[in-house]
Amino acid sequence: MINKLPNCSIRPSSPTIPSPGESGDGIHLEDGTYLVDSEYVDFSSLPIENIDECIGITRGASAVVRNCIFEGSEKIALIGGGDEEWRPVESGKWVVFENCIFRNGSRRMPEVQSNMSVLMVNCIIEDWCIPERQKSDPKKSRGFGSWAHDYGSIIAVDCDFIQTKGFWRGGWKFMLSDLLSHLGNAYNESGILGILNPFSWIPGPCRGLTASDHGKVRAVRCRKNHWWIRIQKS
Repeated sequence: MINKLPNCSIRPSSPTIPSPGESGDGIHLEDGTYLVDSEYVDFSSLPIENIDECIGITRGASAVVRNCIFEGSEKIALIGGGDEEWRPVESGKWVVFENCIFRNGSRRMPEVQSNMSVLMVNCIIEDWCIPERQKSDPKKSRGFGSWAHDYGSIIAVDCDFIQTKGFWRGGWKFMLSDLLSHLGNAYNESGILGILNPFSWIPGPCRGLTASDHGKVRAVRCRKNHWWIRIQKS
């Protein structure tokens, strides 16, 4: 159910959106305030070349998203498009994720940018940086869980960051490609200082909740199932 803003507390058990719409996203929201309740977007059976985000909230949209599951895409959830032409209408907009699951993808669980804000409450972020859900282009192969940058912000409350597949996945070539892609992004953000920042050398499987390039994150009573998963406190 997707409504433009007025109760369900149980997530759906089977996919309600098994394929993307015309935008390439499972759910694509622009220009308005929305309520998304009890949707299950599952792209696990689709070739990743033919899909974009499970959910994209951009171009002036704010939303409350609750009791939803998003899984199986390379890019799970994008909050703020990052395009300069849309920045004035995205800046200051917000999204609340409540009782949602983000899992089995490469990155963006979620990614927040363009001075947008996200509050995540009682959410599960599970199995990011999955080789099978990444495109082959090495420049786009980096993986991460939840990430805020470009003045975006994430507050995570009572959330679980879980990796069931362990640290080493995809072999050394995959891990090296992931690391080099993160270093390339750090250089694009901050030049040589980005390369020298120790944070830039953190592998994708370790990036649970992180921020860079003027982004901010805060974790309140969040949990992780491995010591090597990074959850930035503030």
